[in-house]
Amino acid sequence: MSTDPHSLAAERAPLERARFSSKLDILLGLAAEGLLMAGAVAAALALRGRFSMSLFASLLAFGITLFFETLLMMWFIRSVAPMRGGVFAPGSSTRIAWNLIGFLDTNLGWCGQGGLMPVPLRKLYYRARGCSIGAGLVIIGGRLGDPYLVTIGREAMIGDGALVIGHALTANDTLVLGRVRIGQGAVVGARSLVMPGVEVGAGAMINAGSVVAMNTHIGAGEVWSGNPARCVRTSGGEVVEAI
Repeated sequence: MSTDPHSLAAERAPLERARFSSKLDILLGLAAEGLLMAGAVAAALALRGRFSMSLFASLLAFGITLFFETLLMMWFIRSVAPMRGGVFAPGSSTRIAWNLIGFLDTNLGWCGQGGLMPVPLRKLYYRARGCSIGAGLVIIGGRLGDPYLVTIGREAMIGDGALVIGHALTANDTLVLGRVRIGQGAVVGARSLVMPGVEVGAGAMINAGSVVAMNTHIGAGEVWSGNPARCVRTSGGEVVEAI
């Protein structure tokens, strides 16, 4: 291994550039979080003084206020810097906005991510976060990362512990965003991972524990399985590969 300081600096340079968050991202996140916290505390104290609430009720008011404040700020950020599919370098406006939304996402960890929100309410929750969800019964037992980049058709099902995400980070810290489309009546099996840019056709099924690679197209009625996921049964019922 070279001990030349110039070569060592050159080796360290990519690592220094490939940071998940810059100082600006951290400062913006802390500022936004401080603003939300201050607003929630002020609201809780005002309600406690007005209605002589108990400490528990005041903490509950704080949590509810913080929840809705966070949703509102996330909506505002997406309005200023809309999230669309593409490749974004560190320092770009989209990357900064995405990092800020991710920072604020910790305020909502007890909801869909934490599993405390009842499944019947998750449809409303993810709609509030920008997800396009069809009418009728849609079951979301797993988690939707970047829900503003996810479209789910009516009567689709996301199994328990499944993760559907609209982003990926490359080795050089480049952000890749891509819309994920889950068709009508499609099923994403439990503990599966669906990456950005994936399209799942109507009535298709992803077996439990599968990993669907970026930009994969799953045809209507097909069954996919494995890591990486591959077609094991066509829409006509023909077995392509034994599971």
